[in-house]
Amino acid sequence: MLRLIDALRDGDLVTEDRPLVVVGEPDGLAIARTAPDDRRFRFVGGVSDAGLRWLYENCRLFVFPSLDEGFGLPVVEAAVCGAPMLLSDIPAFRELAPGASFVDPRDTAAIGAAVRQELAGAPSPTPEVVVPTWHEVVGRMREAALQRLHR
Repeated sequence: MLRLIDALRDGDLVTEDRPLVVVGEPDGLAIARTAPDDRRFRFVGGVSDAGLRWLYENCRLFVFPSLDEGFGLPVVEAAVCGAPMLLSDIPAFRELAPGASFVDPRDTAAIGAAVRQELAGAPSPTPEVVVPTWHEVVGRMREAALQRLHR
């Protein structure tokens, strides 16, 4: 998240009228200390389910620059609400939302360029999210356990 803020701090990608809204606790509140007086960045902490849905439905771009993610429930939530997405280029997100736009979450310049590209044109279509069934999850876990057992 800090790299995203650094990528957007200079330039005109975010404005007071088109801010970066960071949702979540405690990370969002801790990150807020990095830009305490900049009204282009809004740190809202935790929000209600209705508030979160409104944010997903009305965002110009959902950006999730996670370095490591097990599943990525926010990606599923954003997709259900129709949000265009820019996600970290990590295996979990490539599998979950193969049609999304991806960026290296460690490369501040690449993050800024990707956000600029996404905001420059018409909103990207919301990617289809591939959510495995419980049977598929259990099958994968079983297979992984058996492989480990037979090493």
